[in-house]
Amino acid sequence: MTLWKKRGIEMKIQSLCVSSALLLGGLVSSTQAQCSPTEISKHAAFSDENHSGGQFAKSLAISGNKAIVGAPGLNSNRGRIFFYTVDGTQMLPHSSFRASGDGSGDSTSESVDIDGDIAVIGAPFDDDFGSKSGSAYIFRYDGVNWNQETKLLPSDGASKDFFGHEVAISGNVVVIGARHESAFSSPPGAAYVFRYDGASWVEEAKLLASDGEDDDQFGSAVAIEGNTIVIGADNDDAGNWWPGSRYGSAYIFNYDGANWSQGAKIIGPAEDSIEGSSSFGASVGLSGSRVVIGQIGDDADGTNSGAAYIYGTDGVLHNKIKASDVDPTGHFGSSVALIGDTLVVGAQDDLSQGAAYLYKFDGASWVEAAKMVSADITFGDWLGKAVAISGDTVLIGASSENQAKGSFYVFDQGCAVVCLADLTGDGLLNFFDISAFLQAFGAQDSSADFNGDGLFNFFDISDFLAAFAAGCP
Repeated sequence: MTLWKKRGIEMKIQSLCVSSALLLGGLVSSTQAQCSPTEISKHAAFSDENHSGGQFAKSLAISGNKAIVGAPGLNSNRGRIFFYTVDGTQMLPHSSFRASGDGSGDSTSESVDIDGDIAVIGAPFDDDFGSKSGSAYIFRYDGVNWNQETKLLPSDGASKDFFGHEVAISGNVVVIGARHESAFSSPPGAAYVFRYDGASWVEEAKLLASDGEDDDQFGSAVAIEGNTIVIGADNDDAGNWWPGSRYGSAYIFNYDGANWSQGAKIIGPAEDSIEGSSSFGASVGLSGSRVVIGQIGDDADGTNSGAAYIYGTDGVLHNKIKASDVDPTGHFGSSVALIGDTLVVGAQDDLSQGAAYLYKFDGASWVEAAKMVSADITFGDWLGKAVAISGDTVLIGASSENQAKGSFYVFDQGCAVVCLADLTGDGLLNFFDISAFLQAFGAQDSSADFNGDGLFNFFDISDFLAAFAAGCP
């Protein structure tokens, strides 16, 4: 081949690459690589007391490299707490405890939460103030071990308050739901705020709904982040959309540095109301200025199909979220976990076995990224009874699995995506990547062998252009 002929071929290749890349350029900014969460592992209780009815993973939470899992049915319903160390996507058993001072039937770990080195554990059937008055425990990590720090009790505890039915923590502040607390003549429910002052945990406030009524179950779900608290009241008549209905609601409380005060009351859209109970507020989550509220009884796609709603902390509705493959009795929204632009929603009765769904915010709306199930899930396992997320790690509880011994599953929702056409390694696709490809192709460098056949021809050019069009994630 003459020099002029070779140069002519190279110029045609260059012209083809440049013109094709320019035509595809409009696709680069809008196309992103997709990936699905990967199931990493399954875990059962690691104590010798693992037995039927233990309900391991009925509650769970994760924060950074630490996780906590509750088994409220173990030890004749005394309950037991399990701590894990998170190493990448590996869950390493650390220690397991029964709370000091617990009793038979207390259901310790019915609810759990963790933030850094502090964990809070609810025991709603404790009887310090009478049957089912409830309590909560604080555990703290000292760098080596988890230690029980204190037991929390409300200043006005009474029988059947169910204090500890739900718990949440942010920094040195915890909020504890007491869904049957009777501040008035009947039990609408309450929530209590405790703050660590450097020496002890002090009850800072008792939160009540300004319009609380009999059996609202205010405190049925709680979440806290910074100076904001969200409290579900899933049995509230919520403006009485339907006479005698128990639609449900949620309340926002804000801290001004001295006091907690009620902000917005959130009621689901009127068109979604139904006769009977729809349990709006059965689960709640909070991240930044976003609030997520689960409504397991939404019937838009069948009785108890369920839904989740995204609101601002100002009470303004942003989105209603449904499963793409909705089960008419799936109870979508039975649990929720929200961090930044990532949302996980549990549907504990999906196909009578359970599932969890992963959503991503794309800047305009919440997009369903994946449905998370395990191959060994069977009828009645309740996968999605509890969900938690930290970083790329998702935990999904199945508390009724294996005769209610219970287990939880670990999924990695991170995407290790390689941008093949980014030959300059700057995270961008532009003319410099085209130039780098042409130079590598001319030199017959392996980086230009895009189909890996050891040859350098039009098929490599075609594959490069396809990778260029796919864009970088």
